[in-house]
Amino acid sequence: MSVSKTPLFFVALLVGCSSTPAAQPTTAAEPAPKLVLGDDARAQLAIANDAERSMEDRADAIDRLATVGGDAAAVPLAAMTVQGPVPLQSAAKKAATKIDATGVLVTQLQGAGTEDRARAALLLGYLADPASTNALVAALDDGDASVREAAAGALGTLRAESATSELAARLNDTSPEVRAAVVQSLGAIGSPAARIALERAKEDEKDEFVLLLIDKALN
Repeated sequence: MSVSKTPLFFVALLVGCSSTPAAQPTTAAEPAPKLVLGDDARAQLAIANDAERSMEDRADAIDRLATVGGDAAAVPLAAMTVQGPVPLQSAAKKAATKIDATGVLVTQLQGAGTEDRARAALLLGYLADPASTNALVAALDDGDASVREAAAGALGTLRAESATSELAARLNDTSPEVRAAVVQSLGAIGSPAARIALERAKEDEKDEFVLLLIDKALN
């Protein structure tokens, strides 16, 4: 399954996403802290995004972003792991590991506002860290369809075979967008159990686009 990639110049926009107070997650013990980059971190992010700078300078800026940005740096660093020049992707992965970006985003997924939960699920897919599997599975039951869709997509990126039954259960989701993401993820997993789930779903699915995706996943 291919990962949707965010253009480099959108990374700064990701940092400033505001959480939405409505539609809180179904299993949140307490609200997650808001992730906001300080001025020093934003300056490093600007250098990392500056194509006029040398690759070495940009990689150094990514490393410094992790140092000065703290938990808030998890958002831009995760985004940078899947786009831009390969050396910068590698630098971002290393920096993301340094600050435990997976842990930061899992916390966001479990307790932030709707937009931030969906963003966290998307970015966890970018990081493709198996440690996020359980949190992403839990997010399949989120009250907001955009979060369920992003979580399903991330599990496909992880090729999380252990999540096959939970994904299959979402083939009956009320949202066709969620069902589409689930179909693509089960197709990416490709196990016998995933194929059986897709074949069964094909019998009842009414949405033409989802049916098209099922056929593609099975062939």
